[in-house]
Amino acid sequence: MPDIRIELYGFQRAASLAGFNITNIRVAQPEIGSEERGIDVLFDLDGRRLGAQHTIFHSDEGHTPGKRGSPARAREEATARVTQAPFGMWGLFDYRPALRLRSREDRNRCAP
Repeated sequence: MPDIRIELYGFQRAASLAGFNITNIRVAQPEIGSEERGIDVLFDLDGRRLGAQHTIFHSDEGHTPGKRGSPARAREEATARVTQAPFGMWGLFDYRPALRLRSREDRNRCAP
């Protein structure tokens, strides 16, 4: 589970970069019991309450049917454990299969 402070900061930063009139960014759980719906963060946009969900995204997921996980992320974790130093990696340019996979999983998780 990601750190909620990081999620709130990330959401606030993304909103400010996008120029949206977002206010009152807060944790969703105590207000709406959001674990079942997958909503992590609540915010107000032009006076309306909206919610957002944090999703981990790796662009190399979903390229091989039936195979789960991110080969790049697995290599990254293994390298980080061994080197304990910053390093670079090449990623896949076509993000669409991974985005479809994440969207499908989130939709299934949030369905009533």
